[in-house]
Amino acid sequence: MSLRSSFSALLYFRHFIHTSRRIQFPVNIKMPSLSPTMSDGTIVNWLKNEGEDVTAGDVLCEVQTDKAVISFESDEDGVLAKILAPAGSSSIKVGGLIAVLATPGENWKEVSASATSLSQQTTTSNTLKQLEKTPTFRETQSTRSSSMGPAVRLLLQSHELDGSQIPQTGPRGQLLKGDVLAYVTNNRIKPVVTNQEKSVKSTFTIQSSTLGAAFTDVALSNMRKVIAQRLSESKLCIPHGYVRATTCIDRLNNLRKELKVNLGMNFSINDFIIKACALALRLFPDFNSIYDAQAESPVYLRSVDISMAVATSSGLITPILKSNSRRPRIRRYLYLMSTSLRWKPTGCLYLTH
Repeated sequence: MSLRSSFSALLYFRHFIHTSRRIQFPVNIKMPSLSPTMSDGTIVNWLKNEGEDVTAGDVLCEVQTDKAVISFESDEDGVLAKILAPAGSSSIKVGGLIAVLATPGENWKEVSASATSLSQQTTTSNTLKQLEKTPTFRETQSTRSSSMGPAVRLLLQSHELDGSQIPQTGPRGQLLKGDVLAYVTNNRIKPVVTNQEKSVKSTFTIQSSTLGAAFTDVALSNMRKVIAQRLSESKLCIPHGYVRATTCIDRLNNLRKELKVNLGMNFSINDFIIKACALALRLFPDFNSIYDAQAESPVYLRSVDISMAVATSSGLITPILKSNSRRPRIRRYLYLMSTSLRWKPTGCLYLTH
C-alpha cells in the first residue's frame, strides 16, 4: 500500500469517527424565537410524547408567543427522549431548554435519564447561586454588638447590613444611628421585607378581600400582557387631545343601505369611522408622525395604521389595521383578518392560514 493511499484511508477513518460521534450526541431543543418581539414563551400543548419517533418537520409542541400560538417544528430526526418543560410552563426565556431529542442509534431511555439528572443538577446549582447572591445579615463581634444602641441594631436588621462595613464616627469607633442612616441614604438601600411582615400583609389582604371585594384576579396570557403594555405606553407616552362633536348620520345610514342592496355587503358605522380617520391622517401628516428623541426631529410615517378594539367571546383584542388610507375596501380587509385569526376559549390567538 502506498503512502498516499494510507493517508487517504486515515483521513476517511477520522471522518467516520467524527461523524459517528456527532450523530450520537443528543439534541437540546430550546425555546425558539417565533416573533421579532418575543422574549419568552409558554408551552400550550405537546403534540409528541416521550419515546415517540420524530421526523424533521414534525410539530413538537404549540408555543404561545406575545402575539399568537404557533406550532414549533423539529429540525432533526430522532426520538423525543425527555420533556423538560411540560404543557402549561410559562415565562420560558428564548433559548431556554425545553426538551431533549435522542438521535438515531441512541437509547432514548438512557438519554432521558441523563437529561433528568442534568436538569436536577442545573436546578440545584441555580438555587445555590441564588442563595449565594442573597444578602444575609451577619452579626459583628459581640463587643461591637453590645456597644450598639437598639436603634442601630434595628436599622441594621431591617436593611440586612453589616455594621463593620459602615464608616463609624462615634467615640472609640462606635457606630451611631446617623452613620447607618447616612450609609443607607447614600447607597439608596431600601428596607428588606421579612417573611413575618409578608405573612402579615398577605393576611390583611385576604381579610380585606373577604369583606365584600367584588373582583377576581385572572392570569394574563402573553398576548394580553403585550396588549396591556402597548396600550399603556400609547396612553402615557403620547400627548392626547379630545374633541367632541355632534353630527347627523342619516345620509351615512342611507349609503350603507344602498351598498348592502347593490353590493351585498353590510358595512358598519365603525368601518366608515376607520376609513375617515385614515384619510384625515393622510391629509394631515403631522398627526401621523412620531418624535425621535435621539435625532430630535419628527418622523413622518408613510403608512396609516390604526388599532381597533375587537370584542370576542373570550375577551377584547386589538389588531392593527395596516395602510388604511390606501385600502378601498376596509370591510373586505376586516373580513379577511377575522377569518385568518381564530380565538380559542383558552385565551390564545391561533393562526389558521
